[in-house]
Amino acid sequence: MYKIAFFDFDGTITKRDSFRDFLVFSLKWQLLLTGVMLLLPYIVLYLIKVMPNYKLKEKVIHHFYKGWDFNIFEKTASDYSKHQLPRLLKKSAMERLNWHKSQGHRVVIVTASLRYYISPWCDLQGIDLIATEIETKDGKITGRLGTKNCYGAEKVRRIRENYNLNESSYIYTYGDTKGDREMLQLANERYYRHFKR
Repeated sequence: MYKIAFFDFDGTITKRDSFRDFLVFSLKWQLLLTGVMLLLPYIVLYLIKVMPNYKLKEKVIHHFYKGWDFNIFEKTASDYSKHQLPRLLKKSAMERLNWHKSQGHRVVIVTASLRYYISPWCDLQGIDLIATEIETKDGKITGRLGTKNCYGAEKVRRIRENYNLNESSYIYTYGDTKGDREMLQLANERYYRHFKR
């Protein structure tokens, strides 16, 4: 039996959305600005809750990354993870994450964000990751998601797919949006918008 802690990432551990930050890091500003203008109708549909978040995410990935060589994308994501991502982390969240590690608890990041720029950071931390993936074909990004967006009930489905919770003696969960509600309900001890800095 072991204790396990499931952390959402964006807004829980980070000060701002890492996917938007990665877009700025990986794209030339002219391309980014033009793309945002073209995607604006979809962004509005998302903001007024007509379009679900996974569809907007796929529209963004399709527009900016379709046709990219996956090895180049993965290298860019790794560079972001090493050089930019640490600047986004909340000190209080990292203190709590490190406390869990010091207690010998299993720590898992469960996020709707893309795996590729979080995975290198998780490897350095010695923690697990469940995230959204993109589809590739013949070494190129197709512009579609390769898994369901890891959000809401999908977080719980992916957790249960990867971990036998009956083997855990105690579960902690941390989240900050409605997309974390189902995951929060798994816990013996849950924290919502707990980390302020």
